[in-house]
Amino acid sequence: MEREQNDVNVIIPTFNGGDYLPSLLNSLVRQSTDEFSVIISDNGSSDDTIDVANQYHEVLDLEVIDSHHKKGKAFALNQAIRQSTAARFLFIDQDDTVNTDYVEAMACKLIEYPYVAAMMDVGILNDCLRTYPRNIPRDQKFGQFAINIASGGTLGVRREVFDDIGLFDESFNFSTNDVEFCCRAYYAGYKLELVDEAVLNYRLRQTARENFIQGLYYGRGNFAIAQRYPEIRGDQRNGVGRLVIDAGSIMCNLLSHYESRNKSAHDLGKVLGQLGCRCTQVFNNI
Repeated sequence: MEREQNDVNVIIPTFNGGDYLPSLLNSLVRQSTDEFSVIISDNGSSDDTIDVANQYHEVLDLEVIDSHHKKGKAFALNQAIRQSTAARFLFIDQDDTVNTDYVEAMACKLIEYPYVAAMMDVGILNDCLRTYPRNIPRDQKFGQFAINIASGGTLGVRREVFDDIGLFDESFNFSTNDVEFCCRAYYAGYKLELVDEAVLNYRLRQTARENFIQGLYYGRGNFAIAQRYPEIRGDQRNGVGRLVIDAGSIMCNLLSHYESRNKSAHDLGKVLGQLGCRCTQVFNNI
């Protein structure tokens, strides 16, 4: 017998998230509404992620699906969307948590608007030394355009948007596939609406190394977005000279200010990620 699903699906892409997943699932148990289903799309975890998820079947309408066939968050998200019959989707990352009104507020807003985003708070899950501003959604200035960009972990999308512009791009194997989706939605005429009542508690990377790696992927992704959308390349600082100057400045900050070490590592990764892509492009054109 085919499993009946709610009209609202909370989709959680996972990969070795066993340590963090209970915090998120517990926050979903405490929601002000129970009119939603949870789909955990596992991208090939080798830890106890699936065992942890299976412990919540009695308290959540929850399904675990296997999405290990292709590596990447975009594939895991798309597998869940493809297997779902829901009309409204909320996407939350495995290491974050949400406030008690999150699902109800996001689901209600999706009745009125096809494409929404929650607020983000970095103060709950991070100590003060590691906290730095991550305002999501945010206005991303691209040349003459101001595009509203939201983290994939705060997005709510109606199925009709995916039917119109397609799913998350699985060839975009960077941490910025959510940014690419927002750009695509913008050019298709969709306006991102903010849901003030919904707050996602974002967990920052905990070490300088983790922040550097995340920044490296962000930098590569930003470069790829600038290449994909030539009309918005003007404000992307991809010039080699500019990037080298930025890298030097960040290194000085990294060495002199302990409290900003993780942010500097994140920013340095972004700069070097873009620099590597730019150098590769230059050498390929020689």
